[in-house]
Amino acid sequence: MANVGWTGGGDDSSWSDPGNWVNAETQTNGVPGASDDVGIAGFFYVVFDLSDAEINTLTLVNGARLEIDADGFLSVVNRSSGIIDATGASALLVR
Repeated sequence: MANVGWTGGGDDSSWSDPGNWVNAETQTNGVPGASDDVGIAGFFYVVFDLSDAEINTLTLVNGARLEIDADGFLSVVNRSSGIIDATGASALLVR
């Protein structure tokens, strides 16, 4: 399990761009996977642009926005931590 955070260092909006993510332990870039705890902090507008993906947990803070289009499926598997935490004017948009 790894903590993976959004940096926006790639194209600044696409979930699928490895350059937008950094692993907190290894400081390497890569798209989050099934065992990862994912955090998006700050005024970023992230578009989930994959057809299917799985992560462990999802936290949105300080104005972060995550949009999941109608064709996308994001599974958050760790239900013991509340699945999704969105605080500080953050939002999860499902279309």
